Amino acid sequence: SLVDIGILVQRAPMYQLQERLGIKPKASTEERATALQLMWRENQQAFYPMEQLDQTMIFIRELTRQRLDIQEFRKMATSQLRSFLGSLELILPAEASTVIKLLRKGLKKPFGKSELWKQIESEFRRLETQVQLSSLQQSRLVAIRRIFSNLRFILGAKEAEQEIERQISNLLGELPICRALNVAGSALPLIKGLGPAIGGSIISEIGDIRRFHGPKALRAYARFHVGPEGKFPPRERGQTSDSNFYLARVVRLWSSDQVPRYDHVWRELYRWKKARELQAHPEPVERSIIDKRGRTRVVYDFTLKHLDSRAKRWVGSQLLNYLWDLWQEVAAGRDPETWYAQSSWPAYFQRVGEELKAGLREYLVAEIPKRRRWEPAEEEEGEEEV
Repeated sequence: SLVDIGILVQRAPMYQLQERLGIKPKASTEERATALQLMWRENQQAFYPMEQLDQTMIFIRELTRQRLDIQEFRKMATSQLRSFLGSLELILPAEASTVIKLLRKGLKKPFGKSELWKQIESEFRRLETQVQLSSLQQSRLVAIRRIFSNLRFILGAKEAEQEIERQISNLLGELPICRALNVAGSALPLIKGLGPAIGGSIISEIGDIRRFHGPKALRAYARFHVGPEGKFPPRERGQTSDSNFYLARVVRLWSSDQVPRYDHVWRELYRWKKARELQAHPEPVERSIIDKRGRTRVVYDFTLKHLDSRAKRWVGSQLLNYLWDLWQEVAAGRDPETWYAQSSWPAYFQRVGEELKAGLREYLVAEIPKRRRWEPAEEEEGEEEV
């Protein structure tokens, strides 16, 4: 690249082109080039050099995308095998019940103890040699044994994930923002669940924090912002999105899957917000919709599931706010711990903890079982509002 051969490459944030020159977000390449030339003549201070780390960031981004795509394939394939196994119970003889149970256990952790797979293989051999089965039943068992005894495509996917993860971990060490996160003994709050795949993906999809003039712009880029009507903006079919699908996916994965797993301040934020949501919406609200089949039916907003989703999404937006604040300090070469001590974040986290201790935690524990007993069930299907 030009940077590799020593040529200075300058860049400027897109939002400054929009503010100073009125260029539109979806302007053509020619319009952007013209705007950059005008900006350069008017204010060269708005530009900053592209560095080698920018190329590292791009490499990490491509690796994390591949890593998450492989993981999704592996999970889908495993789920399909579980479903297939459930259907097989209807056509296999009763003598095969033990091997079915072992296979079901194996699919929960296909990369677990090798002893389990030895048991499965031993049970297949017993069925072949000690149990009197018809030729049709035997042929079915042989086919099943070939499918389940050597899960090469799932195991291969897992090995690929692990190898890519090792590459990502090595590269992340080069990034100052990653060195500032989750440092042992640091005054900064730990963000658990931000491993090489998820953390690396969030950092690399953002790429350069100087592109965003504030946390609101970063949230909008990840589709974790709220529209003028106070709702999360729906995806409009046929319209080009200004947001980053990959960033939205991985922040959603962190907030919905990782946050509740660990004992860290972000889980406290999630619990606090969920309790507040339950207080603000004491019962579900009916709404008429037209589903994909053209039927008019009733759905319910503010169910437990809906409020849980709102709380998790809100925690994702808080992470983006925090990352924008922290990353600005890192990009400017300032000390993150000094910034954090002087910021509003410590008092914010402390207030959340105090309110949970003062009764919100007990309220959450008592309220959720009550809601489960009387909340209406509804179909899950795509919809259009009436």
